[in-house]
Amino acid sequence: MNGLEKKILQLFETYQVARNGILQFQSFQSKVLNFSRKEQDNLTEAIQFLTNKGYIEEVKQGFKLTSSGFDYLYSNITIEDTENEIMDVFYSKNMGVSHVLPKQALMGTKVSLHPKHKENLNEAIDNLLKKQFVEDANTGLRLLQAGYDHIY
Repeated sequence: MNGLEKKILQLFETYQVARNGILQFQSFQSKVLNFSRKEQDNLTEAIQFLTNKGYIEEVKQGFKLTSSGFDYLYSNITIEDTENEIMDVFYSKNMGVSHVLPKQALMGTKVSLHPKHKENLNEAIDNLLKKQFVEDANTGLRLLQAGYDHIY
């Protein structure tokens, strides 16, 4: 995969397109205007390459990020990364042992906004529960001593 093809896939990340989500033509075109002349000249071939690889599909409204494309684009983000993002929210809010992080506190953070973290969220919380970093507090997650020791 060349630089232009990677750059096109990065547009899906820029717009936080989820698995099988659509990058609208208007959004795509607004970014392509900033590509170099050579990149613009090679755009059709790059889109064809990504389509042939099964990473994107052209649909009526724009380009669809397929499951294969999503997995390729976010292959570097693991469940552990999502766990760390959750724990970073506790840290950023300077929370101590037994403090409860309301479920809504995760809204608007990287954990809830980033498509891969959003997919990983439930499994990551389950792992944090198993590690006894947090416990379920009905309204949110309560920080336990092991979780406190992990983040501080």
